[in-house]
Amino acid sequence: MTLRECWFYAPRVEAEQDQEQEKQVADQARTRTWTSADGEFIAQARFVKSDLTTVTLEKMDGTVVNVPLEELCEEDKTFIEKGGAKASAR
Repeated sequence: MTLRECWFYAPRVEAEQDQEQEKQVADQARTRTWTSADGEFIAQARFVKSDLTTVTLEKMDGTVVNVPLEELCEEDKTFIEKGGAKASAR
């Protein structure tokens, strides 16, 4: 029996495509909806980092934005304060 005849054989190109798909799925899983304090603005973005005054988010199109914490809704502030951002980055 050759490797090609085994049920688990996958060409390298397919394996690389699978890894890219897995990365995209993981990135989407870390993406959440962020809402402004007044509720007028909503964005799908991935948490990058935060400090005492600003949160850095990466939007779905790859744009990185810095948002003052005071401009986020209470739910988003709580998410950051409780370490949810760390858990979602795994």
